[in-house]
Amino acid sequence: GTNGERMERTPKAVVSGEQTQDTNKHAGKLHLCHFFEWQPTAIVTFATHKTHLAVARANNDIEIWDVNNKDCFHIERRLYGDTVHVRSLVWTRSGRLFSSGFDGSVTEWDLDGLCVKHKADAYAGPIWGLSVSNSGTTLAASCDDGRISLFDISQGGLDFMRSLQPAGTARLLCITWSADDKEVITGGADGLVRRWNVQSGRNTSQIIVSSRARATLIWTIALLRDKTIITGDSTGSTSLWDDKTNTLLQTFQSHESDVLALAVSQDDTIIYSAGIDHKICQFKLTEGTHSWVYTVSNRDHSHDINALAMIGSRLFSGGNDTQLLQYTTFLLERSKTKIEPPCPHQSLVHFAQGVDRVLCQNDYTLDLWALGLAAQSANKKDRKAYPLPLARIVPKDPKKRIVCSTISPNGKYIAYAQTHCTKLFMLTHDGTNQIKLKKIPLAADVLPGISLLFTPNSEMLVVATRRRTLQVVSLRDPDSILKEFDHAEPSHEDPSGLKSITGSIATIAISPDSQWLASGGTDTTINIFSLDTFKFYTQLPKFSSRHISLAFHPGCRTLVVMTGDKHKFYLYDLDTKSLNDWTREFSTIPPHFRSRREPFVGITFNRAQPSVINFWSRRMIVQVDINKPPKAAGMQRFNFRNLVEGEYVLGAEYMFPDQLVVIERPWRHVITAFPPAFARVKQYAT
Repeated sequence: GTNGERMERTPKAVVSGEQTQDTNKHAGKLHLCHFFEWQPTAIVTFATHKTHLAVARANNDIEIWDVNNKDCFHIERRLYGDTVHVRSLVWTRSGRLFSSGFDGSVTEWDLDGLCVKHKADAYAGPIWGLSVSNSGTTLAASCDDGRISLFDISQGGLDFMRSLQPAGTARLLCITWSADDKEVITGGADGLVRRWNVQSGRNTSQIIVSSRARATLIWTIALLRDKTIITGDSTGSTSLWDDKTNTLLQTFQSHESDVLALAVSQDDTIIYSAGIDHKICQFKLTEGTHSWVYTVSNRDHSHDINALAMIGSRLFSGGNDTQLLQYTTFLLERSKTKIEPPCPHQSLVHFAQGVDRVLCQNDYTLDLWALGLAAQSANKKDRKAYPLPLARIVPKDPKKRIVCSTISPNGKYIAYAQTHCTKLFMLTHDGTNQIKLKKIPLAADVLPGISLLFTPNSEMLVVATRRRTLQVVSLRDPDSILKEFDHAEPSHEDPSGLKSITGSIATIAISPDSQWLASGGTDTTINIFSLDTFKFYTQLPKFSSRHISLAFHPGCRTLVVMTGDKHKFYLYDLDTKSLNDWTREFSTIPPHFRSRREPFVGITFNRAQPSVINFWSRRMIVQVDINKPPKAAGMQRFNFRNLVEGEYVLGAEYMFPDQLVVIERPWRHVITAFPPAFARVKQYAT
């Protein structure tokens, strides 16, 4: 190691083998590899804003999902929670996102800069719940010591105001505001629902949820427009309470264990509850009455359900099994469940095609592997030795998450970024043929990257930053930045004057001849820059939806762009600065490939068949031959073929002509690391 970075001889991973098979003439030989032991983390809580869903995970990351397109969800951006703990999320009507957690602080997130914007202490210990007033001016946090901390967010900041007088020492587990913002209502670990007057700061009334000797934990609380209070507690009960008399209206013992989450339909006629018994229950308001009935339940999750949320007529759920589930209608009995894989849409696998190496990115380490495809071709006896783990790279600060990483095509350089820095290293070999890591100092003004990419000639490193800039660093002279492009304001480079955009950089791509750099934003903007003249070249036309992935064709003069709208893709000609003719007529993936409604997050090419484009999603790889038109109308398109249906594809690349490597993570391997699921009682067992 060097300067604090550590190298371990081999990754602490079990190689689960490789399968090789011959496929059609366009694919050549296919290698399915399972050696990367990537593991997703549990979903903790949700927050919603219009057509976006914020998903907080147990590693304190926050994913921002765009769920506007029902056919193709995708993670629009990711926030890394290195310095915070995330237990609760709230999204204001104006689009500001706040989180709180057991570190005792409230955090506002910069959704464009992908970092912490403001942070304030609650001065009351760990925070269990967070709620924003209906006016959007005040946050209320329910804390571990029994107090409620109020924060002023009216002027665009985050300022601690005061604490409401505690009515006891029991921790307050959940909180919500009254419709008029004059009161907050909390649920506690002592089995009490309390009402607090915000102006006086005093507890005005309380409801005893359970008369049991052991206190009931009130995990979740909601309020209907008619002021009916809903609670979910540790007895498995979902209860409705009268706001005026503080008396019980109805209760449903519908769960076998704790109720952890509630959600209410927009018209207040349906309530959903979920919890440890991995069951979602639905309750409907009877027409013409004020009584509720239990109607149906769903058990599509395998473990605890921690979060529920409604967006329009769709219900979302998530929990310890790491998967995001969508129910297509608000009626569970008529709904189809759509499962979103927990795989990040930014690739965690990076290929050095020239030297047959693969770099795998974990949360806190990097693993370097040798595939040995060339050795296997020369000597079949070597097949069992590969894939071969070469080294594990442990950063100097192992508590900081690795945001992105990459390896140069010649295999000599590795770069990675954490939330506070970007680092570059050279790989060398000593006399014993062991890999050594040599740090290459970068210029002080190189910013933390959110995406990294070496040019195909291994001469430059491109760093996409949170400030929406693209910093180009020469590996020959890394002490200075060769050029810095402004993705947000290409008008600085272009005298024709393009409008500024907002949002962050989502994707970058470099042409095989290292001449062109493309950057795509989280909106619908895609810019192209010249790495020869270091000037802005052009901006692509606006598409009907934002892009998911992009890549340059091997011919270097065409950019391939995949979007989320019905999996439409576009071929952009750099010479004419326009879409080509094939795109205008044939550029939609056929419906039978779109049935899984997954985004195609990657694009790769077989150099032996440059006319064939390979789009890969988390579960399949689809090939398109752009030299062939579709068949006659109404018939299946013969130039579209499904090459492979995998289990959570983490990366795919042609390492050599006709040698496609697919890195998979089978779900059966993922679930072995999950905690035990709730054991249901079999009522009719013999």
